[in-house]
Formats: sequence, C-alpha cells, structure tokens
Amino acid sequence: MYLSIRTCILGMLLASPALAAIVVDASNDFLPTYVGPQGLDLDVRTTEATVDIINNTIAVTTTLGASVGTTTGAFYVFGFDRGAGTQRFVGGTPSVGAGVSFDLVLLLRPDGTAQINDLVGGTNTPLPAGSVIISGNTISSTPIPLSFFPSRGLASSNYSFNLWPRVSTASGNAAISDFAPDSSNSLLTVVPAPATGSLICCVALLARRRRLASML
Repeated sequence: MYLSIRTCILGMLLASPALAAIVVDASNDFLPTYVGPQGLDLDVRTTEATVDIINNTIAVTTTLGASVGTTTGAFYVFGFDRGAGTQRFVGGTPSVGAGVSFDLVLLLRPDGTAQINDLVGGTNTPLPAGSVIISGNTISSTPIPLSFFPSRGLASSNYSFNLWPRVSTASGNAAISDFAPDSSNSLLTVVPAPATGSLICCVALLARRRRLASML
C-alpha cells in the first residue's frame, strides 16, 4: 500500500518540534524588587528570538512601552539556555528570576552596540557595528551567526530564552525591571518551520511513487 497524504502529514506533525509564539508580556508589570526609574522603555510588551536553520543564524527583537533610549542607562539582555542553563538570579540579592535559566547572554544597547557573553565558555564578544536595529519602541539584532551560540547539549531548535531590561544606574538584581516571559523561558521560533520542509518532502515522495506506479 502506498503512503497516503493523510498518513504523511500526520507523521510530519507528530515528528515536528513545537514552534514558539511571540512572547506577549503584561504592561506596567515592573518587578517589585526593581529600584530604578520606571520608564516604559524598560517595560517589555513583546519579544521573540528566532533561529534560522537554513542560514544558521539567531536574531532577537523586543517591543517596549516607550521609545528605546527614553531612560538613561537602560539596556536589554537576552539570556539563552543552550543546554547548560541555570537559574543564576535566584541566589542573588534580591532573589529574582525563578524559572529563568541561561548560560549565555546577548546584550543590546540603545547606542547601537551589542555583545555576547558566553558564561560557560568564558568569552565576551562585541558584535560588529550595525548589529543593532532601533525603530521607535522596538530594538532588534541583525541575524547573528549560530557559531556565536555553540551548543551546550541542545539542538539549536530547542534552545530557549528570556529577556530582561536593566539599568546601569542601579546594581545587582535590583537593576532588573522585567522578565519576558515571567518565571520561565520561551522556545525560539524556528524558521523555516520544520513542517514546511517535511511537507515538501512528503509531496515529492508521493509524486515519485505515483510516477513509478504508472509505469508498472
């Protein structure tokens, strides 16, 4: 019996990893432990991290409650868990970030600079000029080579992340204004979606089998 399109698609859906959605964060949800200025550019509204499995890149973006650069000293930290992530904030003072695990951070600043700190590898890498894109309330990175995010046990499609704004005018965990998502990490969005490639393969396989069957 030849493979049916229904069976093919069902198998494809069962085998494909779950895709992440854009993280939507509540407005005006500053952490009670935060002691810095409550500028709305420190209040996350949405965020997303995307891994491109064809071009082997990772990119991040976040939209905030006010224009980027409104608050002096604000910057944005994307923490990634590549397989060796730990909850690094819970032991600090004040204790925050339960459920937020990471082993690498990507920092984006309103002045257009960016850097990656690999907390496991012990490296600190500034990114080239032009790596940060700012448009009103949104700050994003250009696609960054996946080689800057080497695996620590997970496939890149299974990496997770969290975003927290900080201010340089405060210190320690009290400088963190928000977590997105709250009390957890989010999976990265995988592009192209795994199902897309699988569907193409299914259609090609079915077409080939039908051609062979017509020759018998």
